[in-house]
Amino acid sequence: MNNIFNSTFEISLRILLTLYVNEKNMTKDSIVASDFITIYAADFGVGTINLHGVNEFNFSEYAVRREQVSLALKELLLNEEVTLHTSADGFTYSITDKGISICDEMTTRYAADYINLAYKTKEFLTDKNTVEIVDILNHFALMPRERNQ
Repeated sequence: MNNIFNSTFEISLRILLTLYVNEKNMTKDSIVASDFITIYAADFGVGTINLHGVNEFNFSEYAVRREQVSLALKELLLNEEVTLHTSADGFTYSITDKGISICDEMTTRYAADYINLAYKTKEFLTDKNTVEIVDILNHFALMPRERNQ
């Protein structure tokens, strides 16, 4: 049986939702960080739930997420659902009209929760650069975890 969880397909949909909510060009690193914080919003104090549950190993996911996002972005580019730009920050990505249409069709509870938390993440990350965001992720990764959350 194929597992769709954290598959390129699932990550592609979350990337689209992230770009949909942010309405700006984003670097790969900012997409990865925004997605990760959105999924584990309660751990970051951004929301009251973690979309992927509570576990003591969730920060180990972050290490492999960057490569998964790279693969997903390639597919999204080939499908013309995101556009690649060059800027002073390097390569950035934005959602296309085709990608927006896909997001508009997502009507599941998960998609609604993700969008809600992505808006909160967007606010949480406002005025933070990539270095500051990585510092936040590192800080939370090193914090002692409550075992009975």
